[in-house]
Amino acid sequence: LENIRSEIINGNAKLIVKNYQINNVKLTMNYNIGKELAEAGKHYGEGIVKKYAKELTVEFGTNYGITNLKYMRLFHNFIEKGHPLDDQLTWSHYKLLLPLKNVGEIKYYISITKRDNLSKRVLAERIKTNKYDRLSDELKEKLLNNKKSHFGKMAFKLIIYILWYKFINIINHIFLFVFRSSFPASKNSH
Repeated sequence: LENIRSEIINGNAKLIVKNYQINNVKLTMNYNIGKELAEAGKHYGEGIVKKYAKELTVEFGTNYGITNLKYMRLFHNFIEKGHPLDDQLTWSHYKLLLPLKNVGEIKYYISITKRDNLSKRVLAERIKTNKYDRLSDELKEKLLNNKKSHFGKMAFKLIIYILWYKFINIINHIFLFVFRSSFPASKNSH
């Protein structure tokens, strides 16, 4: 049972780290593609995105169609305007935030997404139902100033749990070693 627990804990920790790394790479890649598209647009006009989309879709698939390339360019502009690039949010989260114009609204949705670890679907529902507009100004301010993130707390707890589990496992091995050394098995016992 202990081996299974250890496997579950270690596997989940590795998944969290791997997903974080994948998300970070994807956000950085999309930002850099958006930057290239913004520069190319300055030199060659808006039609360049459509031209690039045709070529990239053939080479890399539909994730690089005109709609996604436009999102990447918007994403670059979004970050350049001073919005935070927060690796707790996924590309899907950012695609929902990009059409929003109100800076307070964007910050609010970033804040609650981090705090409550919202999925893309739940964030989309909250945006669709104008959750931000229905809040009082006082509550908006309070939520925006809450810096603590649910994901951060979860990751911290997971790390503490893993360390505690490993510590207990080491103590258990020491105890067994001492116990076995103190009471050697009898050669005549069956």
